[in-house]
Amino acid sequence: MEEATDDVFHGESSDRLSTENRAYPRTTSMVSNYSVHADRVNYMAVYSCSSEGSNQTTMPHVTRDDLKRLVASNRREELRIQGIGLNQIDVPTIHPRMLKISFYDGKNAPNEDTYNPEADRVEVSHSGEVSVDDLFVPDENPLRLVAILGEAGAGKSTMSKRIANSASRICFHMEFMRMDYGEREFNLQEIIFENFYGCTPNEASAYFDWVQKNQSDCRIVIDGLDQAAWEVSSAAPALNISSKAKVGNIMANLLSGNFLPNAEVLITSRSHTMRLLHIGQRPQRIVMLNGFSPEDGESLFTHFVGGDCAKWETLKREAPQLALMCSNPAMLIYIAAACCARGDRPIRSLTSVLDVVLADIKQSEHVKNVNLSEILHNVHKVAYKAVEKQIVLISVADLKADDLTIESVQDLTITLPLFNGNAIPTRVVDGSVKVFFNHQTLQEYFAAVHAVEALEMGNFKDFVAKRVFTENWYMVRRFLLGRLLSPTFNPHYEFFKEYLQAQKTGWKRIRFEVTSLLKPPAMVKPIVCGKKLLEEFQKCGQLITSYDEATSKEARRQFIRLLLDVRECDNCDVTKAIAERFPLDINLSRTPLTSSDAHAFSYVMQHVTKDIDDVNIKYCDLTTQQLELIFSGFRIREKKIGSLHIDNNALETAGVHVICGILEKVERFLTMGDCFKDESASRSRYRNLNDEERQILQRALNNAGGENLILSVGGKNDIIRRA
Repeated sequence: MEEATDDVFHGESSDRLSTENRAYPRTTSMVSNYSVHADRVNYMAVYSCSSEGSNQTTMPHVTRDDLKRLVASNRREELRIQGIGLNQIDVPTIHPRMLKISFYDGKNAPNEDTYNPEADRVEVSHSGEVSVDDLFVPDENPLRLVAILGEAGAGKSTMSKRIANSASRICFHMEFMRMDYGEREFNLQEIIFENFYGCTPNEASAYFDWVQKNQSDCRIVIDGLDQAAWEVSSAAPALNISSKAKVGNIMANLLSGNFLPNAEVLITSRSHTMRLLHIGQRPQRIVMLNGFSPEDGESLFTHFVGGDCAKWETLKREAPQLALMCSNPAMLIYIAAACCARGDRPIRSLTSVLDVVLADIKQSEHVKNVNLSEILHNVHKVAYKAVEKQIVLISVADLKADDLTIESVQDLTITLPLFNGNAIPTRVVDGSVKVFFNHQTLQEYFAAVHAVEALEMGNFKDFVAKRVFTENWYMVRRFLLGRLLSPTFNPHYEFFKEYLQAQKTGWKRIRFEVTSLLKPPAMVKPIVCGKKLLEEFQKCGQLITSYDEATSKEARRQFIRLLLDVRECDNCDVTKAIAERFPLDINLSRTPLTSSDAHAFSYVMQHVTKDIDDVNIKYCDLTTQQLELIFSGFRIREKKIGSLHIDNNALETAGVHVICGILEKVERFLTMGDCFKDESASRSRYRNLNDEERQILQRALNNAGGENLILSVGGKNDIIRRA
């Protein structure tokens, strides 16, 4: 679990690069620090022979065991998060899922330099999973160069360390993001053995000679290619392996196979750097980290909270949308930490998670001499400006404008070096380094806090009217509503309840509006947001059935986002107000739904007391689990749904039992053509009921279905009625 924590709270390894021939280490974090497992033991010293009056040493033959001891002596301990009360002892080794992807066809190469609130909803096109042990096992052609991609907090560094520590080969793990090489020149021997392993030149020469003779027994890991203070040159000359050159040129020769062609090379990076690699430097296999499986997420969460299984059950019951987020390593850390800090009080929203975690950090002994409140106030402003500019990379100049430095924000951000057009590092120039938040969610949360706490009333009203409900701000909006409309965060919640009550009659509404003119901004801001939320939801409910497909499609996406916003508010009064405005016909056809979307839809739907005539969730890529989430809300309702359409989804075979469980809540029609995932080799992606599933459904209809209910299970004439 180092990566999730590594990306949240930076630290540095012990400084063993003190000689003038070694790269300069970067600045140490103010909150946490790494410690090595043991001081490096000079295993070569027993072989050294010094002549009297001479500093010369002679090196005997190096063995494989010598290399294994050298690598083992430089392994770091598991990183512990400072300031958060998690059980970090004997953390089970669980890997995120790794998906094989076709990166250079453009399908999985997002522009990570630009702010995109949809970043966590992009579907990854892949050709199957791969295990750690099979990472270098080829499908067809031999694999020499492999890359692991993932967003910040996805687990890249953790995976690289575990692969290095578990590999049967001699594995050299290099974290270039922690080194600033400037314009200096090295050869590959110096980079590996002197810079990263602290060897003397004689030791390095003996070790590197063994590596060259035993390449097929070696693996080199380049961790954090996107954060290295150099760029791989596309025009790098072919060098002799002993030649000295800038680090980018040395690495270009290593990636292309000019150096150590028979050794395996593993890269970790975010996507944007991989796009820049020359065709001869591109990996033969690229895998994308895709989070933990539900079972692994539960296992890690339970360990972090001290083995208390009840906390996981409480989380699933009170906030299933947060349990689903535990597939992301960084989010899992945040959520588990918040649950620990809250004790027996349940966490119900992501807003609460981040608020609790940051409050816990503020009270930590590790920051007792730091004015973290002032720093965070300025960080909020920087985050707001970044979303406003639609950027995720923040320059040093932007930080300085709000009295911040890279050092003051390094516990919340990751530093990214930039390069000029000639691929030469320009770190000494102001603006040559930028930072981005460890997780995009932090940027969005901080931007929302700035709007709540710092925007003057006039600017705030303009912000809500013109920006908050646009696509670019929808994740910021979620946290904004979570802070303003949740009883947990709003000390003036009773005044907001008065507003909701006043909407029911005209004269009360007018009187309330006059009264609110005299109230302070802290009381009025929730009213401004709540009013706009209700208006937007009512408008979307009308547009989702529009005959104009473009209008209807955008309205359906916004409809789901607003339901997620309502869930984030964790406010029964807001939920009921939205439920009262629910449309009678709900058309979400061709709107891909995530598990969080399905839960939010179900959560609000169970509060709807009016008659719902038609629900259309065709072509939504629903799995059995997601359909069950939606139906759980339908079953709580007292009233039935007129017609339900679930055609062309991706249900597993077990989905037939989920369908059986909803029959008593559908009054007239239930259509389900091609709603099962076709797992055969046929051309069709979907399939209809098979004979066994048809029999199961017929029995359920006979027992629980209404007399007038008709099931359309295939073509127009393929129907099932109650026998």
